[in-house]
Amino acid sequence: MSMSGINGGTSLEKRPDFSAAPALSESRAFGGQEAALLAGLLFCAGLVRALAWSKTAVLFNDGPIFLALAEAWGEGRFAEVLGHPYHPLYPILVSLGTHVTGEGERAAVAVAIVGGVLSVAAVFAFAWRAFGRYVAWASAWLVTLHPWAVDFSSDVMSDALYAGLFLTGFAALSSALSRPGFGSVTLCGGSAGLAYLTRPEGAGLVLLGLGLFAWALFRDQDARRARVLAALAMLGVSLAVAGPFWTAQQSEDESFKLTQKKSLRQMVVGGPSATEIAESRAARREARARAELEGRVELPLPESAIRSDGRPEKRPPRSLGGVVEAVARVVRTSAAAFR
Repeated sequence: MSMSGINGGTSLEKRPDFSAAPALSESRAFGGQEAALLAGLLFCAGLVRALAWSKTAVLFNDGPIFLALAEAWGEGRFAEVLGHPYHPLYPILVSLGTHVTGEGERAAVAVAIVGGVLSVAAVFAFAWRAFGRYVAWASAWLVTLHPWAVDFSSDVMSDALYAGLFLTGFAALSSALSRPGFGSVTLCGGSAGLAYLTRPEGAGLVLLGLGLFAWALFRDQDARRARVLAALAMLGVSLAVAGPFWTAQQSEDESFKLTQKKSLRQMVVGGPSATEIAESRAARREARARAELEGRVELPLPESAIRSDGRPEKRPPRSLGGVVEAVARVVRTSAAAFR
């Protein structure tokens, strides 16, 4: 006997009604109300980071170095700042911001907070376009309140500015891959160049973009010309922004260098060696002594550019193999939760 024969022919079978569900295109329609809510969320992100900074008693260990670089830039010591192992965009912005805030640390934290807020906006834009309204709001709130995201964007450090620029470029890249346009391609290339001027890892966004454009050409050959032009334009804009500084990083002893902080050879095989560490420290002492005799103030160098020791447990080597080992450790630790 069928269900329809019971209870006077009324069917007891409950079928889902999808007619009330919003269409995907409707869930991605960005209007004035959404813009107002996003502005409120970004204000909340900045407020949380400002509050976190007000409760911070000690600067991040590289904070004094960035402040010294910003002060040197303000004094016109451009060659020294551009020749420093740390990339110059963050201290340059801090130096410019000092004219507004009147104090270097406040300017440095303000730039970091702006970078953190930019990260929230970039994640929201990417998730809105790729997944719709609900994922976008959840992702943006996560970045707004995540403890590490707040910590890295409420101190004197370049990580927040780098993350904001990188994520902005990534969001623009995702848009350019599906629908290449002048705005998205220019924003992607410009953000990648600025991210590289903040940290050397910013060059990875350009490599990622070129790889994804190549993969898109392999999968769909209908818009081949538009994608090739978009990839070349992205590369051209990034080189126009960061090319002069990248060219200045090159030296006669190495054929290719992304940064003065660590050479590509050290990134691949690890290092520096004990001999290189001793030679670098001796060179530092000699440079400081020479600067004192000449009445100059030598810019501080990051100790992490030489070696990072930390606690005495066995650490992965500082090389590509070490990166693989570190990732494997994380996977093993995560898998242990399911045993």
